[in-house]
Amino acid sequence: MKHPPRIYDEAFKRRALEMVAAGRTLASVARELGIDVKRLSYWNRTLGAAAAAGQKTPDELAAEVRALRKRAERAEMELAILKKAMSIFAAPPGRD
Repeated sequence: MKHPPRIYDEAFKRRALEMVAAGRTLASVARELGIDVKRLSYWNRTLGAAAAAGQKTPDELAAEVRALRKRAERAEMELAILKKAMSIFAAPPGRD
């Protein structure tokens, strides 16, 4: 019976890649963390290249997009409130 695949969070992957970047071999880091060398090598190719180039990971980009969408939604709501307030204050006196 197969075991379900283990899912590693970004913090675990980054810690593993930091150990590799510090000069340790892939095999020694994989052995210490109890993961397959092929998996660590894949992370090093994909995530390590992005980190070295100063790029963000897909999870980081998704979080940034969510935060920006939330800010845009709030800004649109504030703009609508300000437009309504302007129309109220710009109305001639005595008009209900």
